[in-house]
Amino acid sequence: MAYHPQFELWAVGRPDELSIKLARRALFHLCLALTRIDYEHLIAFPETKKLYRSGVRYHDDTHIDCWKGECRPKEDFWQDLPTTYSKQYGDCEDLSCIRCAELWVEGIHALPFPRLQNGGLGEQQLWHIQVLWPDGTIEDPSVILGMNETQPTEKK
Repeated sequence: MAYHPQFELWAVGRPDELSIKLARRALFHLCLALTRIDYEHLIAFPETKKLYRSGVRYHDDTHIDCWKGECRPKEDFWQDLPTTYSKQYGDCEDLSCIRCAELWVEGIHALPFPRLQNGGLGEQQLWHIQVLWPDGTIEDPSVILGMNETQPTEKK
């Protein structure tokens, strides 16, 4: 039986500047927690296949729900490594946190990196999680594992 915690985050999705900053921090901390969970799994099961050799593909399990002109994201389910591997798919936070955990095992302190894809001030926020290497390089496991490369770019 799987455990299904659910968070409701006030700042995520709100259109004001302070909320965008708070949302980025909240998503970063949640991603750190998921990365740590994946890291612990890799330590306990060192024979686990690497993400890029696991057969896992990118799949976005969230969608925009629009009704009568009002749009909002549907629920977003975050998966740990064993769940992602058993389903053979994951979305950006699942894949990026697994990849960060793999790098942690190798002694590389990469971090999950929440990037605002669209939704500036006054708009709906859509976030994308990538991997930030210590040298500042960005790796995107979602793109590597099949995400459409024509995703919107970050708004500053």
